[in-house]
Amino acid sequence: MPHAIALQFDNPVINLSKDDGSTRYVLNIEQGEIIVDITLGAVSFETLVRQGQAMIPSPNTTLTTPELETIRRQSAWPLKRLDDRGWQMLLREVSCTSLVTLLWYLRELRRDHEGMLKYHQDVDAALDNFYASLQTDR
Repeated sequence: MPHAIALQFDNPVINLSKDDGSTRYVLNIEQGEIIVDITLGAVSFETLVRQGQAMIPSPNTTLTTPELETIRRQSAWPLKRLDDRGWQMLLREVSCTSLVTLLWYLRELRRDHEGMLKYHQDVDAALDNFYASLQTDR
């Protein structure tokens, strides 16, 4: 059964640290008598940072839909580092809606990669034809 905790702070002291020799990050929030420590793994921390970057508007520009999509795709890259056990743990903890969204972005990453590969193959073929035509013109 999920548990929800909602805390509202006014001007808290926030500190971020990394455990020595570990890939764990600790977010410490203090206000008065209340002290909250949140420990995040590397993937969760990187996702939090990227989501935060997407929410903070730039002073001169706002993010377009393609830029937001790019940020979301980039946040999926740490998943490539997961081993079998990491994937098993992730699949047990993630909601179905989040998993479907993630899989959509991963599919789009694969399509982007395949498109870039096809583009480079087409450019290589065009260059080969161009060089071949130069050889036959001599």
